[in-house]
Amino acid sequence: MKEFTCEKCGSNDLVKEDGLYVCQHCGTKYKPDKKDPLFSFSFTVSEGDGDTDETEEKVHIGAYVAQVINVLWVALKEFIKECFNFFLKCLLCLFIILSAYLIYYYYLREPLDIKSASLDSAKAAQIVIPADNLQRLFLELNTDITVEEVETAVKKYDLKLAKMEFENHSTTKGELCYKIGKTDNSVKFSTDHPEESINIYFDKGNNNRFMLAAYFNIKYYPTSALLYSYGYFNAFREIVSSVNTDKPGFYYYNYELSYEKKPPYIKCSDGKEALLRMFAFKRFR
Repeated sequence: MKEFTCEKCGSNDLVKEDGLYVCQHCGTKYKPDKKDPLFSFSFTVSEGDGDTDETEEKVHIGAYVAQVINVLWVALKEFIKECFNFFLKCLLCLFIILSAYLIYYYYLREPLDIKSASLDSAKAAQIVIPADNLQRLFLELNTDITVEEVETAVKKYDLKLAKMEFENHSTTKGELCYKIGKTDNSVKFSTDHPEESINIYFDKGNNNRFMLAAYFNIKYYPTSALLYSYGYFNAFREIVSSVNTDKPGFYYYNYELSYEKKPPYIKCSDGKEALLRMFAFKRFR
């Protein structure tokens, strides 16, 4: 610390008496400035035995530390406030951008031509249908086909067949499902290893009347080629809710079409078109 000297005589022999510093040579008294926390660092006060007033210095050091902490706390609160305001501004910008996109997507953009957008024309030109016996069997299906005719066609094309009955359906008194495929594994009623197959449903409560045939291939998920007659099917419930019983026929089913606020199916002229759309489908989202 800087040593304090008497302004009158230049002596540095000052002794603290009753809170004042008294020059031992000329008797001049000095009163320290208590408001200045740095006062204790400006000079050293020596008493008669030469000891330093450590208590006085500690008081001033504590005040200085408290002042520094207070300044830091105020700065921290301001920083947190600025960060919070910045976060709110970011949320507002994100909300505006998302709202603008949704307005454009659902109200301002031109309607998408689903039939052309969902079909890869270049790929379709290279596809040959029917390419195998499973496809040939699907093309022979019609809404009046019987259980016996299906079994005959399976033998004709040397395919595999498995049966399963479903009871207490919500719209029928039970259904008979024929699963047809190329291998034994493909006709298992399991989703562990799905392979290319055809599921055909008959109405047990209506003399095994044909209801639905669905051609499925995991490579082209989420699409299917369908031959629909009537009835409710959970997997294709959108068709049932939109297609009347007087509109049976072949359909191309693609769940992604529902993202365009469209029914997820397209009416096809025949089974060949339904299969072609399935094998040459194009993601348009």
